[in-house]
Amino acid sequence: KPIRSSDRGQSWTAVEGLPSRVRVTADKADPNRFYAIDFAANRIVRSDDGGRHFRQVASEGLPADLSAARVRGREAPNPLLAVPGRAGALWLLLGTSLYSTTDAGEHWTKAGGDIAVQRFGLGKGAPGKSSPALYAIGTDQGRRGVFRSIDGGTQWQRINDDAHQWGGRLRMISGDPRRVGRVYLATDGRGIMAGDPQGVKP
Repeated sequence: KPIRSSDRGQSWTAVEGLPSRVRVTADKADPNRFYAIDFAANRIVRSDDGGRHFRQVASEGLPADLSAARVRGREAPNPLLAVPGRAGALWLLLGTSLYSTTDAGEHWTKAGGDIAVQRFGLGKGAPGKSSPALYAIGTDQGRRGVFRSIDGGTQWQRINDDAHQWGGRLRMISGDPRRVGRVYLATDGRGIMAGDPQGVKP
């Protein structure tokens, strides 16, 4: 059963309502909130008291079956990401589709666009935009590549080209939480690469 410590490991207590072997996502603005996917019961659970107790949230707008979000393989990233600097804002990769919530999991909205997402990450949004920048490794209209969306996933722009595929084995992607446009890619044996929009000095 999951256990937690609030005194740097000096003592431990059992966590109520959280199933074993799940990945917990911390809210990036509210230190008392944590989230997880309970695959056994097909539900999103949330803690509002620093991880002591978890309870089911309404999750309106999500499919009844959440099994497509299950992580397979030790290298696979968490499908549930919290938006930096925004309390209660999360993104979820369910199969190849993205869903978002701004009220701590109570209501979810499916992102538009035809892209099939394999991996995704969040970055600092463009000035004046309420949503974060979305970065994805995926396939759009038959083209596999690296993509970015600055409008909440409705429109996607490919940010690599056919000459920059890096072996085609990309493990993870993430935007920079502080620098607009910067993206990081984890490759299979070629290290970690950082990219900036064309014309922007690194």
